[in-house]
Amino acid sequence: MNSTKKRLLATRLFTAIYGRITTLTCLFLGNTYHALSPHTSKLNIWVIGENRGECLKENGYWFYKYCRKHYPEQEVYFIVKKISPYFKQEMDRDPNVIPYGSVRHAHMFINSSICLYTHTYRDVMYRRFFELFGKKKKLVYLHHGVLGFKKINKFSHKHRNIMEFCVVGSNLEKDLLVNQAKVDRDKIKVLGYPRYDHLSNAPSPSTQQIIFIPTHRNYLKGKFTNSLFFHRVSSLLKNRSLSDLLTKNKIILKVYFHKEMQPYMASIKLNNNNTIKFIKHGEETPQNLISESNLMITDYSSVSWDFFYLGKPVVFYRFDIEEYTKDRDSYIDLHRETIGDIAFEEEDLIELIKKYINNNFTMKTEFSSYRKTIIPNIDKNNCERSYHEVKLLQQLLDSGN
Repeated sequence: MNSTKKRLLATRLFTAIYGRITTLTCLFLGNTYHALSPHTSKLNIWVIGENRGECLKENGYWFYKYCRKHYPEQEVYFIVKKISPYFKQEMDRDPNVIPYGSVRHAHMFINSSICLYTHTYRDVMYRRFFELFGKKKKLVYLHHGVLGFKKINKFSHKHRNIMEFCVVGSNLEKDLLVNQAKVDRDKIKVLGYPRYDHLSNAPSPSTQQIIFIPTHRNYLKGKFTNSLFFHRVSSLLKNRSLSDLLTKNKIILKVYFHKEMQPYMASIKLNNNNTIKFIKHGEETPQNLISESNLMITDYSSVSWDFFYLGKPVVFYRFDIEEYTKDRDSYIDLHRETIGDIAFEEEDLIELIKKYINNNFTMKTEFSSYRKTIIPNIDKNNCERSYHEVKLLQQLLDSGN
């Protein structure tokens, strides 16, 4: 047996042992807590998580905060790992924020009736533990991005209709899920994303700002500095014409990489330029960057929909479209179907930035009209609509249906 096979077998063995230990530990702790703790109203508890316990202040977080503020009588708990940058500040001020993997977590999960998640069901519990105690729980998928620019595997095979319902923000997403992902139509509810209630359009009156926020690329692991992404992004951020344009108009360009790509930022060396700034994870939230920016530059990131929702212009820089679609693919034609202007070359991108600066960052009429067509609810009632639907689900459970 060669060394590669030995390492593979060792990894599988470790994973199996670790999974079994985790399951048995959670089971023991959960039952112990259940026996020693005060009475809990079983089957009327909601647990919410994001990204396997790493709070991202996404739809799950904002839905939880809404429930706590407006419906305090509802038992609802938010599950967060201690490694989350937001863990301590949330734990210190809210007793219903629970450490992921703790005794209390196991207890609340066992006694819960509805689990709400943004990525996968592992947002609310370890996989093996969930398989033992979560099969009868009702699942609500709050989603974390916006469908369209990239295909995801959460709607494949047996997980396609695992949830009671899925929250989406637009009619376009619903049609994509039904026609391409083959999700049951009656499981998709166009309620608007809870995080949208907390989006604000508040650019600084003194300093204009552009946010550049490229999407995550798994295939760059181990070869980032040799990638097309590295060379094209480095070239853009060092471009003299862009630098002069920003300086002349007193505009700050903030660069925010996906959390998984944050370690790569150090590889990109900037010229001595105070107009461009890298933003580290936890330093500023994506919501704040969206609120404060006048223009967004991205490639395929679904966060562009949040910007679009606010009626602010988006420019897509798709310099590696063939490479990206080969790896990830998309539900739509990325060459033409979009919610903003598209540039494939660096100079074309800079020209578009210049045009938006000159028209005071006003969204084009064609995109403004499209926005009103596909987003039925542009208001501050997204959390309330979601709460109403989850409450109806709870009432069905209470009635025995």
